[in-house]
Amino acid sequence: MVEKRKKVNKISKTASILRDEFSESHLKDGDRVASAKQIAERFGLSVPTAHEAIKLLVSEGLLYRVRGSGTFIRRGNVHKNYRIALFDTPPAHVPESLHNVFSEAIDNMIESLHSHGCITQLMPYYELRDKNTALAMMQNFDGMLISNRYVDPNTLPLFQASGIPFVVFGHFYEMPHHCSQVFGDMRYGMKEALAMIPVLESREIVIFAENTITSEILSQQWSLCAQEAGIAAKNIETIVIDLKKRSQECYKQIRVYCKSIARKVILTTTDGLAYNIIGAFTLEDHVPGKDFVLISCGNREGQGFRFADEPIISSIDVPQDRMIHESVRLLLQLIQTPSDVIYQARIPSQLVIRKSFHN
Repeated sequence: MVEKRKKVNKISKTASILRDEFSESHLKDGDRVASAKQIAERFGLSVPTAHEAIKLLVSEGLLYRVRGSGTFIRRGNVHKNYRIALFDTPPAHVPESLHNVFSEAIDNMIESLHSHGCITQLMPYYELRDKNTALAMMQNFDGMLISNRYVDPNTLPLFQASGIPFVVFGHFYEMPHHCSQVFGDMRYGMKEALAMIPVLESREIVIFAENTITSEILSQQWSLCAQEAGIAAKNIETIVIDLKKRSQECYKQIRVYCKSIARKVILTTTDGLAYNIIGAFTLEDHVPGKDFVLISCGNREGQGFRFADEPIISSIDVPQDRMIHESVRLLLQLIQTPSDVIYQARIPSQLVIRKSFHN
């Protein structure tokens, strides 16, 4: 009982000091505060005790948490009761484990909005089919978060005509559209990956891309980054794979050109492509990271999707927690401070090394 009372006193005292500091500081709404580990070191506490102090301030509304990102300042009740439309659903016709990856990301976005006191409604694509109905529906919201999968020549004019603040998020390149957006910049991770390849200048590169807009853009980025790293354009080959026949076409390429492709640095635009290529090489008794080097984009394995018993694909990753946090933060800024300024937030990517790069 005495020990429990001492712990409660430590929590209360620590929370009281932090409460005064945060209240008197110049930290703005949404600014990150010290972690539980940092607070524990400062006050000579255990990390669980520091967590309890933070939890107390969260319950008081002074702070809010975003899973995977940290703890942040909340100033007043500026976010309370904002009605947010979240236009996002998992893609159709994907494996269950990949469906779960998309579903978890949506749940995390809703959780982040709820941590700001927002009321969130998930909106399916079919709500946008009728122009007049869609525009009328949008007037029920204070802001909209829109997955890049919802943006096309038919829907974008509706979002722009609604007059409701919105942010497009989730893509891996800057969209050429007149709208505020939060996207992952894959070039950071691409340059990091290429810089780690020994004697890169003397190597040849082959880029595997699907016949989609995203893959086309990422293949162009791979090529430009490779040229900036010293690879001559004549030593860069691009192979476009039909998405609907991906498995068969990857197998055919590797079966026919196995030795030639294995000598090159293999870059892919999606982890699905990477998996099919690794599978084709396996049938030729080639081991990833030993007999060939492959680097992909997307880090689906890091998000929970499993192509094999263990993660094997070295891949460029955009931290999803940062994508979520910055998307929510930007939308709330647009709601609170209406402006015709177009904002673009780039989330730096990073290389995640696995067996396909180094075995």
